[in-house]
Amino acid sequence: MTFDGLVHPDDLDRATKAWGRVATGGGGTASEVEARLRRRDGEWRHVWVRLTNRADDPAVGGIVVNVTDVTDRHEFEKKLTHQSLHDALTGLPNRDFLRHRMERAAAAASDDEHSVLFLDCDDFKRVNDTFGHAAGDRYLVEVSGRVVASVRPEDTVARLGGDEFAILLESTGVEGAAIAAQRIVGALCPPIIIEGKAVHPSASIGLASGRLDAVHPETLLADADLAMYFAKRAGKGGYRVFADEMRTQLVDRLELGEDLRQAVESAALEVEYQPIVDLPTGRIVGAEALARWHHASRGWVGPDIFIPLAEELGLVERIDQCVLREACTVGRSWIDDGLHDLRMAVNLSGRDLDQPDLVAQIARVLHETTFPAGLLEIELTEGVAINKSGGGQDILDALKSLGVHLSIDDFGTGYSALSRLRSLPFDRLKVDKAFVDDIDRVHRGAMLVDTIIDMAHVLGLDVVAEGVETTSQLDYLKERGCQFAQGYLFGRPMAAAALTTLLKRQRLAVLAPVGHLAS
Repeated sequence: MTFDGLVHPDDLDRATKAWGRVATGGGGTASEVEARLRRRDGEWRHVWVRLTNRADDPAVGGIVVNVTDVTDRHEFEKKLTHQSLHDALTGLPNRDFLRHRMERAAAAASDDEHSVLFLDCDDFKRVNDTFGHAAGDRYLVEVSGRVVASVRPEDTVARLGGDEFAILLESTGVEGAAIAAQRIVGALCPPIIIEGKAVHPSASIGLASGRLDAVHPETLLADADLAMYFAKRAGKGGYRVFADEMRTQLVDRLELGEDLRQAVESAALEVEYQPIVDLPTGRIVGAEALARWHHASRGWVGPDIFIPLAEELGLVERIDQCVLREACTVGRSWIDDGLHDLRMAVNLSGRDLDQPDLVAQIARVLHETTFPAGLLEIELTEGVAINKSGGGQDILDALKSLGVHLSIDDFGTGYSALSRLRSLPFDRLKVDKAFVDDIDRVHRGAMLVDTIIDMAHVLGLDVVAEGVETTSQLDYLKERGCQFAQGYLFGRPMAAAALTTLLKRQRLAVLAPVGHLAS
């Protein structure tokens, strides 16, 4: 058999050169080469070959070929290489593999634009917390499969870690990448069944494009990551294209976050109180305590800005605790001033309900301020109330046992199921301002308010209308049997002293629904 007939065609050139060096090198010349040789049964084996010219040795008179089968070692090394460049859970390429692909694309002589999508699963922590990490792993495997099916075979989908993925779209500009992002968002819509329950996945995606010979691959990935951050802030379940001003906005947000941290540390946040009015009598029967932040150079920073920021920074629990203590202290002072039976409403976040000692904390504040539990109302947004109705059911029951009242805030903006809502120990339902606004705008808006009020009454819940600003809204709500309301028509959020003055002046009189009463 000839030498050529033994060696794999892809390795023949390398092996032939090694043979040639030994054959022409004279006695004692040696060379080594790795190649694939064909066995008698036709299987190709990886071997390490040592060639030694023994033509000058009378006992040999030729070239000695020593062959060592290294197929197992080769497969093991191949497996190690694969493991070092791939994610163990999903089998997808990892960050190192993605970097190699991006560097290869950068080295190619091309004017093509390339795009990177940075994907982060929305609310993945909730899946882990609710169903456990094994279910969370199955969730990630399903998500990764849907992402891979949404892009081209030549595109690289990598898992960066946790619930973060990146997709390299070679020779694809912004428009093509945006189409791919839309496909991925759509592919994630169908529910994933976990332990018999439907979980609806979604992801926030950032998109960045550029020529990799002009933009460093890591920079392009970082830009896509930043765009993803803005997509998540915009409401999740969508994508955003990177723009240079995002960097400026991020720096500004980081500075604002540090200022907020210092404000919380120094107890610089303020608490204002918005009156809650009993509609049949027109009297103030309580107030909602609201955190407010006056920045030294920016002026008043709205709660729609600093509350989400506080949640990101893990500060919202401390803010809520400060507001709770301050509100209970003010509520106690009203009692001491002879202003009895005024309920104080305080907002809590979903993070608060994750604290195992939440009930003990509230009980301690009530004890230390000597504020009656029966006058404290805890407000939870609809989404938090429903999401916590599983593992958080015990906490809600414990709060009720403590004697406090529970209220669902911003009702209508979440996704309540009546069967679940009926099982929760709530006392009040607050109609979101957006629905109250629609009373004056569209007929359907008024019908929605009617439905919410009727539903609440069927469930035995009191109704508080938020954001009442016009007398026509007030008249409509009174006519439909809404018991309570708050809004600028009765008074803007104000300092405790201002509300105390208002309470003393009007405690025995009907509150006229005009804004100047709060001024």
